[in-house]
Amino acid sequence: MTPAIVARDLRHAYGPETVLRGLSFDVKKGEFFIIIGPNGSGKTTLLKILAGIDRSFQGSVELLQRPLQSYTRRELARRLALVPQLAAEAFPFSVHEVLLMGRAPHMGLLGLETENDRRIAEQAMRFTGVSHLGHRTLDQLSGGERQRVFLARAVCQEPAVILLDEPTAALDLAHQIRVMDLMARLQHEKGVTILMVSHDINLAAMYADRLMLLKSGARVAIGPPQEIVTYQNIERTYGCRVLVGTNPLGGYPQITPVPGRFLQDASDPAPGGKLPDR
Repeated sequence: MTPAIVARDLRHAYGPETVLRGLSFDVKKGEFFIIIGPNGSGKTTLLKILAGIDRSFQGSVELLQRPLQSYTRRELARRLALVPQLAAEAFPFSVHEVLLMGRAPHMGLLGLETENDRRIAEQAMRFTGVSHLGHRTLDQLSGGERQRVFLARAVCQEPAVILLDEPTAALDLAHQIRVMDLMARLQHEKGVTILMVSHDINLAAMYADRLMLLKSGARVAIGPPQEIVTYQNIERTYGCRVLVGTNPLGGYPQITPVPGRFLQDASDPAPGGKLPDR
């Protein structure tokens, strides 16, 4: 299958601190691809590179079979949307105004929305279930409602690829599932490629076609959740003991952390995954 994103030998540093170490991977068109890994593993930096925000890196990135650097900002915004972590509340815009911001890359020089732009915004609100919030301002919404609004703005861009930086962080369980279900619908109904950063391994394993596990800016493993979410990979990467079972709802791998079982050396899990005696 034709890749939507091709990253080769990505390297990045902030001064003396190396953040990405020769990272290479592909994301297929129409794939739900989720990146997991501990804090400081380079996930957010990688997302900024893929979004064209941070261009001070070594290596190469192709988006839809074109070098990322060859896109103008306007061209990139027509093909790729970024949904950051939960935005601040104090935004003096209505939901409808925020959604129309997503149409900006498609508007003319005067930046005036057309009837078609308004129609697409209405469709995006219905698709994401926020039509009833259209005339409310962002500071009147809950965290979960705001996150769905920013997902709706991304839908308004009509992108081929959506990047998400921990979109379920700080959301309750119900809103986490709503957000993930929306992404799955975008993938299956509209053919959008989804690349997401997540700290929730169990949630990622339920929705991802493939996972990429990062540690210290390098790739530990990449593949289907059943191959990636193993006690060896998780213990080696996160440095704590876990039990890995199977979610009865769909055969997804599911981890359970073991309290008080931090490894002295995260790169050397106990043989056979057995827990040491207390």
